[in-house]
Amino acid sequence: MGNARKEEPEKKPWDVYPQITVKDWEKFVAKSTTTTALEKSQQATSNTEKKMYNHHMGCKTFAESRPKWIKEGLYPASKIPSSDKPLDSTVTSLVSRANDWWCAMHGIDKNTGKYIMHSDKRPVADALLEHTSEVVEGKLTPSIENDPFTLALGKPYHPGESLVREGNN
Repeated sequence: MGNARKEEPEKKPWDVYPQITVKDWEKFVAKSTTTTALEKSQQATSNTEKKMYNHHMGCKTFAESRPKWIKEGLYPASKIPSSDKPLDSTVTSLVSRANDWWCAMHGIDKNTGKYIMHSDKRPVADALLEHTSEVVEGKLTPSIENDPFTLALGKPYHPGESLVREGNN
């Protein structure tokens, strides 16, 4: 007899989350096991496996992470030159996105507690800041096919991608 463990019955979603009903769960399972849903899931898994530049922010957004990066001196404001004329909102947004992405490529060293960037990410992250500086200085006029991100990543714009969706999807 000894230490025989009693198997606990597997909890169902409605046992764990009272807001989920059996009927809701059955609808979810039916919807998520269609051929289309399974194909989308497989494509998402394939895309995830191809990712080369994972962020180190946890579940926080750039906007939530930015104050911490600035406070801790990581935010690369000094790496982007200032302009003697006001920048339009597109350029300002591009500069913020580039700085945010650069910061997101950093992780915290468990031994020192300091921010570090893996050596395989640094060339792309630094190239992004360099191309963004060119936009601020007026040396580069960004377009969909030719912006700091596509230049730094070395990946051309894919004309088959949908940039804007019509309606509420």
